[in-house]
Amino acid sequence: MTSLEAGDATIVYESQGSGPPLLLLAATAFHGGVWKLFDLPDLARDHQVIAFDQRGTGASTTRSQDFTTTALAQDALALLDKLDIERAHLFGHSNGGRVAQYLAIHHPDRVASLILASAGGTHKTRGISVDMCRNLVERGYEGYSRNHAIKTGCSSSDPVEQARAEAFLHEFIGHLAPLETFLRYVVSRQEADTTSALDRIAVPVMVLVGENEGKLPGDSHMNFALDIKEKIPTAILHVFAGQGHFYPFLQPAKVHDLVRSFILGNL
Repeated sequence: MTSLEAGDATIVYESQGSGPPLLLLAATAFHGGVWKLFDLPDLARDHQVIAFDQRGTGASTTRSQDFTTTALAQDALALLDKLDIERAHLFGHSNGGRVAQYLAIHHPDRVASLILASAGGTHKTRGISVDMCRNLVERGYEGYSRNHAIKTGCSSSDPVEQARAEAFLHEFIGHLAPLETFLRYVVSRQEADTTSALDRIAVPVMVLVGENEGKLPGDSHMNFALDIKEKIPTAILHVFAGQGHFYPFLQPAKVHDLVRSFILGNL
């Protein structure tokens, strides 16, 4: 892996393959290693795929406490500059989808298309929820993280999917960002307003979401997906039947087929 200086952060990244550039943007405080399990090696067969540890996660460091969507977007732009990539297709999962929206809104010349997988949108609440605090106290940080991931989308009766889920959990839990960093990510993401500016997105958009994300109390990803589709009528919407938040890691082949077809249609 290679690193670059991006303002107040040192970002560690990896680029594999050749072809249309595809930048992977991870979920809240996730390190880039989760992409290496299934996504980076397969998609690199026909794309230049870039994965990186977000500031304060994995091997990437930061000299500030700025984890805002703006800061994360600037890191992504610095990475594209470093690799001499004028425009990239963006695959953003969860909070990474919020960063992708921000880039398409504020830096449309750098974005070829958006793939928004269970993307975050504008928050209507602020601060750390009482439920999160209670679970962190009762379970501890590692226990909370594992339980939350399983509850929101890492459980499956299919043995192949369950094996993938365990591999994902092992990678995710084994490289948790410091608790303070995670909490700052949670608070900072709430400051971004992308939903009210969706009509400014002019690039092709594909929206992915798990069917079960509309069934859990407090899970807003299905609502965000429907908001995006409503406000960007040309967007393609695909719902993964029986899946929760982590279908990109449980059903990678299905996701990759959709990604390849979408990018091919928007070259």
